[in-house]
Amino acid sequence: MFWILYRAGYLAPVPEELRDEGIEVDYISKLAMAMRAFETKAAQGALTFTGTLVQATQDQSAWDVYDLDKINRGVAERYGTPQEWLRPESEVRKLREERQAAAEKVAQEQGMRDLAAAVPVEKKVEDGSLLDQVIQGGKASAQV
Repeated sequence: MFWILYRAGYLAPVPEELRDEGIEVDYISKLAMAMRAFETKAAQGALTFTGTLVQATQDQSAWDVYDLDKINRGVAERYGTPQEWLRPESEVRKLREERQAAAEKVAQEQGMRDLAAAVPVEKKVEDGSLLDQVIQGGKASAQV
């Protein structure tokens, strides 16, 4: 409807400063709101079905069909969540990288504890051995 009115000259021309910026029209009519509500319900239904499927089959690959970040942002927008409440994609990416690095560090530390626990207490770890280097955090130099 917007573009029909615009092309027919019923709306003022776009200011020069905005001509190359592109225009995004956000319809707020009852029909537009009903369409957004339908899209949100459809997404919820599809995700609920996929969750049930994953639970029944234990196959997590069913989630690969969805771009969950886009769904989350789209649903938030359709519910009218202010953009300032949503983190920018770059910040989300940084948070995930930090979380991944922390998880890798915890896994590495747990692996070292498991390795150290596997060494019998009555046996002495040979100085300079590979196991000694692992226990020392790689600080000892390897002797060949």
